[in-house]
Amino acid sequence: MKPSQYQAWMHRAFLNVQATLAGELSSSIGYVAEEYLRTALMKGLCHSVPAGSDRVRPEVDAWWTDHTCANPAHAPQVRPGRGRKIQHDVGIEAEPGEPDDRGLVCEIKWLKTANPSAIIGDLWKLSLAKTDDRELASRRTYLLVGGEADAFKKTLQGLRHAGVLLQWRNHKGGPPASTSIDLDALAVRAAGRDALVDLLSWGDSAHRRAAPPCRASLRASRRGLWQEWANDPVTPVTTAFRAWRLALWELDTRAAGAGAIDWNAWGAGVPFAC
Repeated sequence: MKPSQYQAWMHRAFLNVQATLAGELSSSIGYVAEEYLRTALMKGLCHSVPAGSDRVRPEVDAWWTDHTCANPAHAPQVRPGRGRKIQHDVGIEAEPGEPDDRGLVCEIKWLKTANPSAIIGDLWKLSLAKTDDRELASRRTYLLVGGEADAFKKTLQGLRHAGVLLQWRNHKGGPPASTSIDLDALAVRAAGRDALVDLLSWGDSAHRRAAPPCRASLRASRRGLWQEWANDPVTPVTTAFRAWRLALWELDTRAAGAGAIDWNAWGAGVPFAC
């Protein structure tokens, strides 16, 4: 399956998530959690391309989750597979018979409070899933983020302060928003380093998994956008009591350079000191 076909598939599934949230927004309760978004996305994927529904999977193991400790001296002491496996929220298996198709993984977040560190962790997880393969032979990687408008806004602001710019709106008169994420720079910033260390660690263990190859930069392109608000019917219509936002980004390596992060250059320093 071509990248453009995956884009179309994910966009149609995004419309199902959007419709599901719109229905929930109209209720008096309006409860949403990440599991709710994942179910809506998976239904959208299965309904929009029925022939590919058998390839849609929840909680797909990260291919590098059983890597041993990054410190060669400690690697024999660390049993692969210990602790909870690292998983992607939703995955699509590669199309059979397509040698360049590596499938797709998507991370999902629903924000009730500002949480930029959680998004940075998901960006690392997606970046490591993509590795440093050439674009057409790498996994398709997507990030679906929704939440209450204020939490959504403050999370994007926090990401910007950490050096990660995810465009929410279009530039006036321009194409859909896209930005470059410098992962090499993110790895040495406190927020990026801490999220990477947490992702590579085994819970409370001092050991950290050996990181797989990773591009030094990625492009984040917004593929879906939705925002809506609802009023309390017993108060003046000008008083919004619930406002939600939802966005879908694709991470790819087009126009992002071909360089990879040199994990060996970190030596005994963070994040691999153990």
